[in-house]
Amino acid sequence: MTSRALSVVAAPAVGLEVLAILATGIWVAAQVTTGPSEVTGPALGLAAVAVGVAALLALALRALLRSGSGPARGWLVTWQLVQAGVAGTVLGAGGARPAGTSARLAAVLLAVVVVVALVADARRARRGRSEPGQG
Repeated sequence: MTSRALSVVAAPAVGLEVLAILATGIWVAAQVTTGPSEVTGPALGLAAVAVGVAALLALALRALLRSGSGPARGWLVTWQLVQAGVAGTVLGAGGARPAGTSARLAAVLLAVVVVVALVADARRARRGRSEPGQG
């Protein structure tokens, strides 16, 4: 059984991240393959990494929703920290465009919300395991 924090907040947010990362990877691959590019190899490598990360996030979310897997929760929290760190670093870079700044800020806020929801779910799962032995 999943908690409300996981099913209402974290799962849809991580699903949105999966779709955004997957779409970005596909978009990069399409841009490189349909037009002239000086950096075809690195761009295709980046696209492959994006698709791989999206797949791993989807698998971790599936494992968490099915069985409440602790390792899957840990992987998702780790990804949120990486996402927030990268977005925060880019936010601090000089010359960031205002349109991109709001998207990066949204990525940081989304990561914080997901981590809070995952921690709340972990606390609920831990309490649920300790209650049957109590009474």
